[in-house]
Amino acid sequence: MADSKRYGIRMLALLLGVVMLLAPLTALAAERELNYVGVTGDKNAYREKPTLSGFSQNPWVEGTNPLTGEPWTGAYRPILVNIDTDPLARDNYGVSDADIIYELPLHRMGHTRSVALFMGTYPAMGAGPVRSARIAMVDVAAEWGAGFLFYGMQEARGTSVPEYIRNEFKTGTNDYPFINLMGQKYNSFVERTRYPAPHNVRVDVQGIMSQFGSAAKAPDMRPWKFSTEGLDRGASAYAMYMEFRPDLIPSFQYNELTRTYDRYYNGAPFLDGNNGRHCTFSNVIVMRTDVSWYRNNNARAVIKMVGQGVAEIFMDGRYIRGTWVRPSLSARTVFLDENGQELSFLPGKTFIHVVAVDTPVIIGNDPSVGDALVGGKPVPTPKPTRTPRPTRTPRPTRTPRPGAATPAPDEFADDDVDILLPDD
Repeated sequence: MADSKRYGIRMLALLLGVVMLLAPLTALAAERELNYVGVTGDKNAYREKPTLSGFSQNPWVEGTNPLTGEPWTGAYRPILVNIDTDPLARDNYGVSDADIIYELPLHRMGHTRSVALFMGTYPAMGAGPVRSARIAMVDVAAEWGAGFLFYGMQEARGTSVPEYIRNEFKTGTNDYPFINLMGQKYNSFVERTRYPAPHNVRVDVQGIMSQFGSAAKAPDMRPWKFSTEGLDRGASAYAMYMEFRPDLIPSFQYNELTRTYDRYYNGAPFLDGNNGRHCTFSNVIVMRTDVSWYRNNNARAVIKMVGQGVAEIFMDGRYIRGTWVRPSLSARTVFLDENGQELSFLPGKTFIHVVAVDTPVIIGNDPSVGDALVGGKPVPTPKPTRTPRPTRTPRPTRTPRPGAATPAPDEFADDDVDILLPDD
């Protein structure tokens, strides 16, 4: 009964959050009289070969975190944790300690999943809720030389995580740096929380790193460039939001006092479930790329994390459209500004939304603060799509003859194996 009551309360809170979604943005608009403008990507930008030349590895500034540009001392031991974004999995644990958070497509119906990269600070009370891995998340871990913690993984032919790890990295799961937390081996590092299954797994990151963090050679640092100057150009961007589905609407609101973007989900503050902190980010990037679905299966996203594409860049309350380039799986992603120069990030935490090319991004723009134009041209508003014509009712098909081959189950399975297991 207690779990059912908590579930009911969380669903009510979710509905209220959707109603309140634009509350902070509306208040900001009343204060600044923002214009809301939509931007989308150009599909032709993703068919070109990567053209990255003249960019070498950035030097590490001693005494600073290479992922945030903030003061830091210690050993470079990054760890990536798979984080659930389902409404029943909030508030997420440990996210206020993450240096960088990525959110990626999971299902064609709008579901997403995120990965949090920890290096400067490992969350004292753990991170999660932890869910199953996908190939694109392994690509993120490879960029930083990070260990990767996940609970289950997609194993279907064509989008198999263990097969991908064996082929690309010549190693397997259940060993550092790719640790599947399922099974007896890692029970001591896993805690079942009050959230309903399967959103109830929290991992002891500090415990994992104390055992495995020094077990292998430290990876090479791949620092970003940082500057306290921020952006002094581009369009004003005091608010930004996207809609993946009605109950998954992330938004950001600029805070002039802190020079950061406060993050919201469905109008509710994006909080850390460990400490109640509201998560804020100095830099927000929308990384547009090719997203397809293996054999047209809604649960098997194929996300292009190597190549190049458009990057929508939000910093210091301003917006510019740049480019991301990653020539190979072993290379870092370089973010370029609108002039083709490597971007200097504002010191602090960064949020990266990986989205399909045509995902609309809505920007709250105050022309009195920044240009109302981007690249010398009006910002395009997404064109409304036509209502599809009704389809004809298909004719009844004949009953197949006995002996027809049964299709292979992995062509239709969701493959999110963690949701099929009992709450043990």
